[in-house]
Amino acid sequence: MQDLNDKITGNTLTASEWNQVPSEIQNVIEGLGIALSGADLNQLGKAIAGYVANGTFYTDSGAANTYVLTQIGLKKAAPAYTDGMKVTFLPGAANTGASTVNVATLGVKSILNATGDSLPAGSLTTTAPVTMQYNAAAGHFRLIRSSFMETVLDAATSNAALTTLTATRAETGAIAVPVITMLRRHISIEDFGGVGDGATDNTAAFNSALAAAVASTHRRLIIPAGSWLFNSKPNDIAAPVMLLGEGMSNTILVRNYTEATSTKGLIKIICSAGHVRDLAIIAASGTTGGACLSAASTAAIDASGLTLENIWLSTYGGASGNNLEYGLYIDGTAKTSAPAGARTNFIKNAHVFGANQANAALLGCVGLVWEGGGLYQAGSTTGGTLYIGGDATVKSSYVNVHVSNIGGKVQLSNCEYCRVVSPSITGDIENADTCTYSTVHGKTFGTNQNNWVSSGLTWPEILVGVVSFATGAIAAGGYVSTTIAVPGAAAGDFVEVSFVNGLANCTLTGYVSAADTVTAVFTNPTAGALNLGTSNLRCRVTKPAM
Repeated sequence: MQDLNDKITGNTLTASEWNQVPSEIQNVIEGLGIALSGADLNQLGKAIAGYVANGTFYTDSGAANTYVLTQIGLKKAAPAYTDGMKVTFLPGAANTGASTVNVATLGVKSILNATGDSLPAGSLTTTAPVTMQYNAAAGHFRLIRSSFMETVLDAATSNAALTTLTATRAETGAIAVPVITMLRRHISIEDFGGVGDGATDNTAAFNSALAAAVASTHRRLIIPAGSWLFNSKPNDIAAPVMLLGEGMSNTILVRNYTEATSTKGLIKIICSAGHVRDLAIIAASGTTGGACLSAASTAAIDASGLTLENIWLSTYGGASGNNLEYGLYIDGTAKTSAPAGARTNFIKNAHVFGANQANAALLGCVGLVWEGGGLYQAGSTTGGTLYIGGDATVKSSYVNVHVSNIGGKVQLSNCEYCRVVSPSITGDIENADTCTYSTVHGKTFGTNQNNWVSSGLTWPEILVGVVSFATGAIAAGGYVSTTIAVPGAAAGDFVEVSFVNGLANCTLTGYVSAADTVTAVFTNPTAGALNLGTSNLRCRVTKPAM
């Protein structure tokens, strides 16, 4: 059809020129197979709709890796490759490597994947349509959608092709990484049917997710926010896995069964290098026995290199009392061969509420550090106990516990070079003569046993008293004394005294002479009388370490 633009305004079209317009319209209508009819004045619209419906779809008559495409039916073929041109087809054969396409005899062009690389085997299959777009500058087609990409979207990680597709993060310095590696970095309990609704049993889902995490490269098992019920004991963690929640107030694991073995936790670690972080474990009301979290060495494997961080372990508490034997239980005593015990474990910000035997028991632990958190009573329960011990063969040694509160006892036996620090220790300090070179530092409110061996209980408890006193004339070689009321002072406490006016050449000493009473003595060692005048006499009493 000729250009008629110059005939539109102020000119006359010839008959032959005008006839080109209806002829063009007629060709469009008849080209789609529509018979011309004067009774239907919407045939042009139907023809256009037909062309649009045919879209970009072509049929393939080529072979694997060399695809030859022909327009469908009466669809008009593109006269040339144009930038952005889209083509969709169903491959007649799966590709086995780099591939080309010839669309409507316009010429052979390469097909590349979405990242601009040659197609790996299996990218094109006979079961899913392929959509690709032409890049005029580069002179090739690039996939927009293929069966391979659908596989990635469906997370079908068993497809070998996933190992060849790569992706690159947007951040500076990122490199291309296989997509399958990205998919396998994090495994979620939800991937295996887990539901954190507080009602669904997640034991089977956890076991499946744990097995997948153990088999993966990065060994990370995610438990998202929610209340995750366990109606039976899940499998033990027997290989180094990071068990990660989304915060100890958000991810809550609920033990909804009674445990016959007092030292077995809902989560039990029987390997080295385990990691539990950012979650809570509680025992549901009506259940009894067991522990929230436990780790145990065997004769061959030591539960060492563990990291427990930002965790909340709790009995149900309330009027029903404790329904746990232990909150946290770590036992390395079974590992008697070198290196013995459960070694170099790290606990940070762990809060343990209530238990019948001990909130936390650390047995046969060597080089354990616990920083932050605390041990508390739960509801009407007594709980709060910290137990550090072992046996004659595998003692706990070099254990350092520094927490904000110990709501019960501190029990020590078969341990050495251990240190417990807490501003408040509610219960008794109990120890056996098997505890050596160890200290407990904190304000205690219970009974403290004294059978320490090269060890002690320290707390800088300082009592003070003051009284105004006039020394008068102190004869040469003589002395004067007075008393100061100091509530809490007892025989054996350390006493320091001072006189505001100074002592000139006199000496001043003090001692606890009776309960709540300190006696101060001024002595004049000179050859003449001395009078120090009237001033405040002050004393400081420090409780001794055990």
